[in-house]
Amino acid sequence: MAIDSPPEVLVVHLLRFVPRGERREPLKMNDHVAFDLELELTSGVIYDLKALVEHRGRRTQGGHYVAYAHTVLARFCARLRAP
Repeated sequence: MAIDSPPEVLVVHLLRFVPRGERREPLKMNDHVAFDLELELTSGVIYDLKALVEHRGRRTQGGHYVAYAHTVLARFCARLRAP
């Protein structure tokens, strides 16, 4: 797939659930995912990581999501939990 011009905001989604077993229930891959705080495309466009959301739990039916956001005013990530 080719993109004529890069978007102003880039969202990347890593699907970490795979169907397993006879009933094809989605199970989570728990492999560590390493990434940089910057992503440079071959076109030279650079994206800075501003936020990420992770799922904590083993299955799609359980667990919760935690969001981390980089603020402009401080150099830290805030940990936010959904109710």
